[in-house]
Amino acid sequence: MWEGHPAPAKTIGAVMSLLHRQRMHSISADIARTARRAQDVLGATAERTVAFILSRLNKDGGFRGRGGASDLYYSFFAAAALDALGVQPPRTDLAAFLVRQGSPASLDFIHAACLARLRALLEGPALPSADRAALAARIEDFRAAGGGYKHSNACTGGSVYGCLMASLVHEDLGVAVPDPDGILACINQLRTADGAYANEQSLPLGTTTATAGALVLLDALDRPPDEPALRWLASQWSDAGGFIATPGAPVPDLLSTGTALYALTRLHRPLPVSAHKCGDAIRAFLDPSGGFRGVVFDTMPDCEYTFYGLLAVGCAAGNSSIVDSR
Repeated sequence: MWEGHPAPAKTIGAVMSLLHRQRMHSISADIARTARRAQDVLGATAERTVAFILSRLNKDGGFRGRGGASDLYYSFFAAAALDALGVQPPRTDLAAFLVRQGSPASLDFIHAACLARLRALLEGPALPSADRAALAARIEDFRAAGGGYKHSNACTGGSVYGCLMASLVHEDLGVAVPDPDGILACINQLRTADGAYANEQSLPLGTTTATAGALVLLDALDRPPDEPALRWLASQWSDAGGFIATPGAPVPDLLSTGTALYALTRLHRPLPVSAHKCGDAIRAFLDPSGGFRGVVFDTMPDCEYTFYGLLAVGCAAGNSSIVDSR
């Protein structure tokens, strides 16, 4: 397709029992497994991608994002991308960087979540139970009145992004999500008139990323597939190659493409194009450096988009409905 054209915190049995009690099925572990399938098709490109990620490592042990400074958010995606490619993240460097980030209580939602997920990825079962509790407690500080999670203090209520990220954190930590029914209620309130889902209640129209996230959460909560939303999601494929963020968006983007492909693959829905077209679309986001760009005309690949590129490749590689007939 390309050439020529975290560790669980408990034993598998304990984790399965925990997830059963939560009434949630794995999201984080399934995303990681899907991204790892990219190794099957990347070939020599994988070496360039690893080299790109490692080139983003700063002397302070963190990975930089769009600017020069190290950032928890991009450091998580760098570590997750390396893990997907079968390469051990630089644990000593990252551990030193994490020590300097302060307590979870000093961080906003997204950075507290990334701190928790990084520590779970790096330390696995060795992560102390007291630290797990403190990290989970910080996430609970962002519970919205309606039962979901808000991804920032500016949110008036829960968001799809907040609910999804909180679920990922709890899964990585091996801690049960409190009140999963609250997450379900939040997601149901975010359904839009066009049959999709918005990230927040203040937004009138659905977006691809929010709809994909909502569908994944509903599946994890054992809810029946939302067929209208699945059809809406598939319809966001653009002839330009990839998924667009919302109807009328001028160009596809990799975040929308990766999340839409994952939701459709997870729910066993056929992808809207052949392997040939899907591969061409994903390849267009690949930078010569080995990293992935957010849109095809972006000049700056980064570790976040590189992970979503690997996720997109993994979805295409593992989707039985895509067979390259060439």
